[in-house]
Amino acid sequence: MSAHVISMLGLKGGVGRTVVGMMLATALARRHLKVVVIDAHSQGGASWLSQLSHSVTGIFLGARNIDGSRPDLATTVKDQSGSSDVIIIDTPSNRNDPVNEQAAEVAHLVLAPMPPGPSEVVAASVVVDLVQRVRKEKNPGLLFAGVINMSNRTKLATMCLQKLREIEGLLAGVNYKLPSATITPPHPGS
Repeated sequence: MSAHVISMLGLKGGVGRTVVGMMLATALARRHLKVVVIDAHSQGGASWLSQLSHSVTGIFLGARNIDGSRPDLATTVKDQSGSSDVIIIDTPSNRNDPVNEQAAEVAHLVLAPMPPGPSEVVAASVVVDLVQRVRKEKNPGLLFAGVINMSNRTKLATMCLQKLREIEGLLAGVNYKLPSATITPPHPGS
């Protein structure tokens, strides 16, 4: 068995990356999938939240080793892949942290949560640039979807979703299937 790997990328703080990732992990676990959350964020929010769920396994990689290095993300994903259905990686908000690129390299899908707002669209475009570079250099099958969260279908949320689609049209036609679950982002015009 090889797990589906979903990396939560949002290269600024407060976009809901950890909360959306944990909500997704919990929803998939409720569908009887074995879910592992790898917390590569130094604050450890996903690890802490995973302790509240008996159905999600949390692994904290945010802390550095004694020599200043981090545990290897790719090795951790490989180690967990054989016994999991889904692995969700919570990443740091620092755009210069190499863990973000590593998370995209090992993923099948990058989800970029963002609340509606101009600075969030700019931050999402940085994630799109990262995804495009990783697709070109290391992971040509990498899928991307933006997730507009913390909105009530406001005009601003609609405008942000349209702007995100214009960046590359990356939301169009994405239909990412998990065993016993489907994630289908909205299509243009909906």
